[in-house]
Amino acid sequence: MNQEEWLDYFRTVYGRQPSAAEIQTALQNGDFVQTAANQDKLEPLHQPAASQPEAAAPQPAANQPAGSVPPQSVAAQSMPSVQPPAKKKMKTSTIIAVSVVAGLILLFSIFGGYAAYRYYSGKIDGVWELTYERYYDEEEEKWHTVLEEENNIESHFFISVENNDFSQYGYYYNKWHDGDNAEADIYLTNLFNPLFKVNPWEKRLLRASSPKAYKKKVDEVMDNFSAYYSGFDEDTVEDLKQGYIDSYDDMGENQYKYRKSGSTLTVEIYNEKGKLIDEMVFKKLSSKEAKKMVSDYEKIEENYRKKYGQYSEY
Repeated sequence: MNQEEWLDYFRTVYGRQPSAAEIQTALQNGDFVQTAANQDKLEPLHQPAASQPEAAAPQPAANQPAGSVPPQSVAAQSMPSVQPPAKKKMKTSTIIAVSVVAGLILLFSIFGGYAAYRYYSGKIDGVWELTYERYYDEEEEKWHTVLEEENNIESHFFISVENNDFSQYGYYYNKWHDGDNAEADIYLTNLFNPLFKVNPWEKRLLRASSPKAYKKKVDEVMDNFSAYYSGFDEDTVEDLKQGYIDSYDDMGENQYKYRKSGSTLTVEIYNEKGKLIDEMVFKKLSSKEAKKMVSDYEKIEENYRKKYGQYSEY
């Protein structure tokens, strides 16, 4: 330690200033190192002041035998070799534990940020209008575009996603008989919603119901809208029911993936062999556009229920 540190330590231990002799003794004992900065402070200790007489040599006490060693000064007798307090070293196990904890905190912070990004990047809540769809016909071995107007039927589709419930809606105008004055009708499958559950982590769509629950829903809807099938015999109606159920069962063999880029959502369907068989592209509607789309659809569905439903509400 240096001189200043030794002085501070001495004052702390003894509660007083050290004498010149005690300082000189400590210096000779190597208790502190004299630096160039404090060299001048120690000079007066080496040379006695000119105005003071030279100190007389101490005489032995009356009862002390001649030739015996005179008693040492207080500093020499009671002043211990002053050493700086030893610094506590952190145990290796403690260092390892702290490092592990810090590493885990960093790891969880990184993972948490990535998980949050992955989850919210997969969220697709909102109303999306279908702008393009194509599907692959395996028998013809070619792609077909769905939204092209065929046989005077004008179709419109949109999806609504809320709390990861994916519902698909569609309505159409059959202009075959009434031309531009044709009334819109809905697809009965609209009443089987929600169709999917969204998995934001993996960006996949999973069937929202079990086949058994879906069959129950199909039976209830078709029974309540039996007026729509009044011109069909019972076997035909049962065949239609089974067709809906089989189609839902087949969905379990496919994989439904999606990707989002800005206001564009693309849904892709892959068969059990991993081959792309359907692709749908949606545009996200603004709040105002979505409100109008849903409102227009609700009016069409309400009219459908009045025409074909047995009950005012289903």
